[in-house]
Amino acid sequence: MNDNLAQTILNRGKEQIVLYFDSNPNMIDDLILLVFAKDAKIAWRSTWALDHCNYNKNEKLSPYLDSFIELLPKADETMQRVMLRLITPLNLQEESFGKLLNVCLAIWEDIRIKSAVRLYAFKIILKAIEMYPELRNEFQYLFDNHYMENISPGIKHSINKLMNTAKNSRRIDR
Repeated sequence: MNDNLAQTILNRGKEQIVLYFDSNPNMIDDLILLVFAKDAKIAWRSTWALDHCNYNKNEKLSPYLDSFIELLPKADETMQRVMLRLITPLNLQEESFGKLLNVCLAIWEDIRIKSAVRLYAFKIILKAIEMYPELRNEFQYLFDNHYMENISPGIKHSINKLMNTAKNSRRIDR
């Protein structure tokens, strides 16, 4: 682990961190490695920085996607949310996407998990239904009201909008 970089992550404000990595794009690979640090604060701040810095995310993160997906179930909910937000727009290989989908299904089905984390998991589930329409009937149970019970009002509104969009495009029945 790059100790100087870890100290940069820990001791600078968020705006300074983004400015540092935007000014030093050659350090992004080292920043990615800090996501796997044993120190939870370094790992979370590194993940946050990766999400907020300007670089070719698809190019830089692709070699690490399977490791990110493997880390997801072990991460705390705050880090899961940022990791899902980071991973969602990336182009994943079918095998990696399947692994990510399994993690997202587990997150969505656990109604004790924070609403924001479940929202990002839900977006990936909808992406799966869009990519593989044959999953639509198999995943229909995921739209049951039971899964919406502990969702905060703002997130519930976002999920309902996503469901309505998916319903109107015939991706789901609701």
